[in-house]
Amino acid sequence: MTEMTRAQQTARVLALLDESFQARARGDRAEFDRLAQEAVRLDVDCVSVIQGGIVIGEIPNPETDYAGWSDYVATAQEQAEQEGGATA
Repeated sequence: MTEMTRAQQTARVLALLDESFQARARGDRAEFDRLAQEAVRLDVDCVSVIQGGIVIGEIPNPETDYAGWSDYVATAQEQAEQEGGATA
């Protein structure tokens, strides 16, 4: 996988996880589960790294720092776009 593709895939996984956290915040457990599972199907290793980053504090926790999380997701999407492609 090229670096460009990796950045795009990571941004897509982050977008799916962001959507899932938003669904959870709305109380939509089914949509939360569906979107999280979609992220895992797309790239289980990436999801694992993101979860680990949240646990150790390198990535903002969307449940306690949604603004920080949103900035993190936006930065990843901007990086992917700069490397040659749109995400979403």
